[in-house]
Amino acid sequence: MRGPAAAFAAAVLMAAASAATSAASGATPGLEARDLRYAAEYRNLVAARGGGAWPGWRSPAPLLQRKGSREFLIGHPSPPASFRRVPGLTVLGAAVFSAPAGTITPGPAATTWNVAGVQVAIIPVRAELERAVDAQLGRGAVPWSDSVYLRALVHEAFHAHALAVRRGRPPSFGSDMDEREALEALGALPAAEARLAREGAALRSAIGARTRAGARKAAAEFLRLLAERWAALGTGFAGFERELEWVDGSARYADYRLLLAAGSPGYVPAAKVAYPGAAAQRAALLAELADPAPRNDGLRGRWQVLGAGMGLVLDRLLPGWHARALSGGEALDVLLAEAVDVPQAFAHLRAARVIVGGRPMRVALAERSEQWSKGLGGVKGVAPLDGMLFVFPRQADGAFWMKDTLIPLDIAFFDAKGTLVSVRTMPLCTVDACPTYVAGAPYKYALETPAGRLAGLPAGARLDAPSLSGS
Repeated sequence: MRGPAAAFAAAVLMAAASAATSAASGATPGLEARDLRYAAEYRNLVAARGGGAWPGWRSPAPLLQRKGSREFLIGHPSPPASFRRVPGLTVLGAAVFSAPAGTITPGPAATTWNVAGVQVAIIPVRAELERAVDAQLGRGAVPWSDSVYLRALVHEAFHAHALAVRRGRPPSFGSDMDEREALEALGALPAAEARLAREGAALRSAIGARTRAGARKAAAEFLRLLAERWAALGTGFAGFERELEWVDGSARYADYRLLLAAGSPGYVPAAKVAYPGAAAQRAALLAELADPAPRNDGLRGRWQVLGAGMGLVLDRLLPGWHARALSGGEALDVLLAEAVDVPQAFAHLRAARVIVGGRPMRVALAERSEQWSKGLGGVKGVAPLDGMLFVFPRQADGAFWMKDTLIPLDIAFFDAKGTLVSVRTMPLCTVDACPTYVAGAPYKYALETPAGRLAGLPAGARLDAPSLSGS
């Protein structure tokens, strides 16, 4: 499926507004059964599976659907006075309000706006969305289906979630370039499509790599190609692309993950909807990443899918990236560069950022028995990381020792709530019967660093590691 991102771009839909409005002028003003079915499934899907697609995304944003001469606002807690309740009509318990078309939206658009203090996902009903997109791109350019329309809807709903979390404009990454200027610059770059396809192919390799070490190697190649293209495009371009990948790439990642979840075992749809299987969805996204052919949504669509691809690699390498990207406003490529930048000895492990006694640290994560057994054995240094965090499935009381370890270490033990239990310094051991070091009380996390880094850690110090709940 090439270029369906165009169906979700407000700019594309606004360009087709006059044609779509004319075509819909004779439409029935009320929502039809199919329209209500999509609205119900959207609300059910986000409530049931949104948190698995993106941590914290648990509530469906209010939905504004435009149809013919009316706008319908579903699930808004305090709609504007111009909207009137539709008697007896609810969508999974959410009230439906109606107002004349143009009350909120000047024309058919897939977008996200603040309506009476609440971020709202805005989209025409499917029939009008199809007409708008087909008028702009040509009939058949987007292969419409239940899942394509719902993907458009949840894409905008994620934008609403992101704006509600940040409560402000998305971050600017240091560029005054607008989209027209960026497209002109990219369009003038020799072999731009081929360059972007190579970048996408590197991300595809990272997503499909059999090992984390292989994923890091492919991601590093993507970052090299990206830096090479940005250098050729000159000052200002990187900041613009970073922001667009942060905004639209994150939303494309979220809509992909959510529709995958819709096909997972245990999910019960609110309405009869045909979702493609996980293998088909994955194949379609991977094809978009590396397809060198021109896209019907132009070069702009590349940024959306590259951002989604970076998110999928980050899933594998850097737990906690979601909050750092959304709440923290960190660029996806910067997070990916951090995920790649680990010693070769730790290339098979996930890395994470934690806070220890108020100090940020980057650590490798030992999460399984074979990783706990090896620990920092045979490692001559941990830079640029600060150490290794042992993560146990439940509180433990086992001892640590220094056999085959090449550098003296500090170790701090923390309980399940992240409160410090004890700190020990473990000198080198050159004999067979090495001493053991115990926490003195049950612990769930153990942090090893080169000796001296945990010196002075006060009683009651906390380990804050929200990233460990990431995928």
